[in-house]
Amino acid sequence: MIDMKRILLMGAVICAFGMMSACKNGTITDTDSFAGKATDGEVSEETKPMVFKENNLYGLKDQSGKILLNPEYGAVWETDGKYYEIHKGTYKGLVDRHGNFILQPEYNSFGYLQEGLRLVNKDGLYGWVDEQGKVVIPFKWTFADDFKDGKAYVEQGDSSYYINKQGQIISNNTDDYEQDFGKQLP
Repeated sequence: MIDMKRILLMGAVICAFGMMSACKNGTITDTDSFAGKATDGEVSEETKPMVFKENNLYGLKDQSGKILLNPEYGAVWETDGKYYEIHKGTYKGLVDRHGNFILQPEYNSFGYLQEGLRLVNKDGLYGWVDEQGKVVIPFKWTFADDFKDGKAYVEQGDSSYYINKQGQIISNNTDDYEQDFGKQLP
């Protein structure tokens, strides 16, 4: 998931090489250039929504100027060719290219869709939502990883498990987690 620090870091790198008109002496001077046109592989250039800035807040509008998402967010950007991540205070949400909410801005973090489910953190607990934002696996895990081959690694307190896409524990043998998911356990 892309965050604002990564975007600013990318901008700084681009500025360092003098490749962005919004840069002056290696500094980003025009954050509106970062907003720019959002991308969406499913629509033509003429119908792509644009992120815009008004009173230091961001929104989304179509090419004709019709506002799709009011400018009331600290950040708005395209994520995976289909959705736009929004930030309101310390919370994050997700809208589609028409400005329809998939996830209200009430989450600490979320990932990309993996095997039809999106890992989401709300108030320090992890759960999963489907593509429409409906909670499929409740927020009860203190740590979780994305689904891979139909299972996800989760922790609840000091215990670790694998669960299936229905949220049912399928194994408490997580010795193979590093090999399956590429993370080293403490």
